[in-house]
Amino acid sequence: MCLCVFTDGLHQVSALCTLRVTIITDDMLTNSITVRLENMSQERFLSPLLSLFTEGVAAVLSTSPDGVFVFNVQNDTDVSGSILNVTFSALLPGGAPGRYFPSEELQEQLYLNRTLLTLISTQRVLPFDDNICLREPCENYMKCVAVLKFDSTAPFVASNTVLFRPIHPVNGLRCRCPDGFTGDYCETEVDLCYSGPCQNNGKCRSREGGYTC
Repeated sequence: MCLCVFTDGLHQVSALCTLRVTIITDDMLTNSITVRLENMSQERFLSPLLSLFTEGVAAVLSTSPDGVFVFNVQNDTDVSGSILNVTFSALLPGGAPGRYFPSEELQEQLYLNRTLLTLISTQRVLPFDDNICLREPCENYMKCVAVLKFDSTAPFVASNTVLFRPIHPVNGLRCRCPDGFTGDYCETEVDLCYSGPCQNNGKCRSREGGYTC
């Protein structure tokens, strides 16, 4: 809390302000999702719906509203109508620092509980968009996961009661590789015999996902 005082020399106005600073980490971006809100603008979302949104997400996830971190609110310019993209991550219940809901679980929980989220937040969450994983970039049948990466800091967004500084992340992806494969797209097979794991002069033979002696 801080007390802000403004004066023009003759008149004086004071206001009680709350300053909240959140350091956005790579883990928060990796474990975040973007939801689309119908008939919504940045200004209307910040005042007064931001707190209702975090309360709704927290209720769906059974976590604390203080553990829901909204770090981007951006108008969707690729569609007609007023669609607002809201990006956030959330701590797992218990508030353990650095332990966030995986993005897939976040998306699943919010999609399955959209009715509850709408009831609490008074905002309608649209179905999730298709993402860059649809082109199946990961090799060897590995799972593709859409992630966000740091891009740039956006200008302040102001409403009647909130001054918000978002970041504008960009979409990326990662592939979950099994044992024996590596690379951005799991395209490289690892020679697990390289370290000489076999004992007593046993001969190592590589096989998919492992080796035999």
